Amino acid sequence: MALILSLDVGTTGLKTILADESGNIVGSSNIEYGMIQRRPGHAEQSPLVWWDAVLKSLHEVLDGRFAGEVRAIGVSGQFQSLVMLDGKHNPLHNAILWCDHRGDAFLSEITEKIGGERLFQITANPALSGSTVSSLLWVKKNLPDIFKKCRHIMLPHEYIRFRLTGKCVTDVTSASSMQLLNVPERRWADELFEELGIDRGVAGKLCECAETAGETTEEIRKATGLPAGIPVIAGGGDSVVSAIGTGAVREGECFTSVGTSGIICTNTKEIRVDAKGRVNTYCSAVPGMWSVITCSITSGYSLKWMKENFCLSDGETAKERGMDIYSLMDEMAGGVAPGAEGLIFLPYLMGDRTPHLNPDAKGVFFGITSKHGRAEFIRAVMEGAAYSLAEGTDIFRELGIGLTRHVLCGGGARGRTWRGILADIYGNSVCTVPNDSGAAMGAAVLAAVGSGIYRSLDEAVAKMVKTNEEEPYSEERHRKYMERFMVYRELYRRLEDLF
Repeated sequence: MALILSLDVGTTGLKTILADESGNIVGSSNIEYGMIQRRPGHAEQSPLVWWDAVLKSLHEVLDGRFAGEVRAIGVSGQFQSLVMLDGKHNPLHNAILWCDHRGDAFLSEITEKIGGERLFQITANPALSGSTVSSLLWVKKNLPDIFKKCRHIMLPHEYIRFRLTGKCVTDVTSASSMQLLNVPERRWADELFEELGIDRGVAGKLCECAETAGETTEEIRKATGLPAGIPVIAGGGDSVVSAIGTGAVREGECFTSVGTSGIICTNTKEIRVDAKGRVNTYCSAVPGMWSVITCSITSGYSLKWMKENFCLSDGETAKERGMDIYSLMDEMAGGVAPGAEGLIFLPYLMGDRTPHLNPDAKGVFFGITSKHGRAEFIRAVMEGAAYSLAEGTDIFRELGIGLTRHVLCGGGARGRTWRGILADIYGNSVCTVPNDSGAAMGAAVLAAVGSGIYRSLDEAVAKMVKTNEEEPYSEERHRKYMERFMVYRELYRRLEDLF
């Protein structure tokens, strides 16, 4: 039996799966890790924490039995986050994550040096908050010794790919989020390196997502038991790879992931850009296509924040009933009528990207009365996250992108109540995948193609990706939600100056 190992280096943890050729998961592991936040607006992680999680997860998943059956390895992970290595490939600093705002001070400098219109023409985006290049410019000014020593830059999953193969390679999706790539032409933009004062040599060789980046080394064999010589396929950034893992690969199909952030991603045959910069346009993991991506930074994190600060007392109740606390919270929210009894939540706990591009946006509960309890607050958080995501679908429509099929994945897709809220606010039926391994499964599909198990991406998706039956939406509930949606939007408009 040929098995495919897949690693997804997320913001809050590492997801590892072992899948067979039919997409059945025969082993999986989830290892959580935290962010280092020394000051407001800062977010870091140590690359060594990711690698330690990889070694632990391989021990769990391979279980001393499957190492010899692994035929290919795929990787995916968080976009934009900056990893810097020295000439001996050692990390120079903690990774500066995509949700870190230190580099925002350099966005105007990037725009002025390159020119706003020209930057769009080259990168398909405005200067982006949290981009790799903005973080690197912050390092250049504030940590000049580290900048001088930097010989390689990469994203988190690329660091893991490097540790597996010893090769510094960058896939086109990751390079897109660095804002150093000519996105329409899928090549490094040498002129950006020169004009921003960055050594062109720090960027790795470019490849498409289903290409082989390298092979496992003898060192990896000794550390993990995996044979040397296993092809490691490039993979890519989690959002675009999740589109593969949920089967949303054709134009008009999209997936919504409610994980730490809330993401909607769809693929287009022609490059589509938003002049206001409310969405990101990157190279797709599908060759010859581009991905348009929305990002509500803390949609999923908002429910985790709610749990950790206000619902821990429900943990014992959940345990007594044999369920996890999120399932209990979903059940509690399901007992509240749509609209959360007039309570509205703005889910901007760490600023907002889509649609407001405002790192200063704050979370807000509006309309609190004495009749509101935890259940209403939980439902308001779910509805606020869904409203934020719906603003992204409105932008797609503005860009002429019609969405005909919605697939949900991530933690938010597990709860029946939250799925129903998303369907009713979208005004579309939704379907889910049998597991929440969107990015990990997408990396496995790409690995199956890149290693020759399947001849094409379409064939691999057809064989490996399965979806559950569609769940309908209610036209009546959709209409009522759209009335509340107007209030949600007006709240942000009135509060923006105060933020």
